[in-house]
Amino acid sequence: KRLLSVATAVIAQPDLLILDEPTVGLDRVAAHDLMDKLVALNQTGTTIIFITHDMRLINLFAQQVIVMADGRIVFNGGTDDLFENATVLKQAHLLPPSL
Repeated sequence: KRLLSVATAVIAQPDLLILDEPTVGLDRVAAHDLMDKLVALNQTGTTIIFITHDMRLINLFAQQVIVMADGRIVFNGGTDDLFENATVLKQAHLLPPSL
């Protein structure tokens, strides 16, 4: 169902695609396949925003990260800067991805 809903949205060739937890329920192979397709779509000009708690996914695919805690933005920047910022990670109850 998850893949079908994303495929349906992509068919319309949107300028902007917003996905909430796009890989939930997918195994690792299917999740990477989906994300690779989204990267290719992004490279053709579609802006993609994905909302996730999966820091591994953020580490592998995000170019810019916005972190929210208690209803407000507490970080806006690159993934490396996020994972080096212990204060923000603690405030947002996030763990950096394992190596």
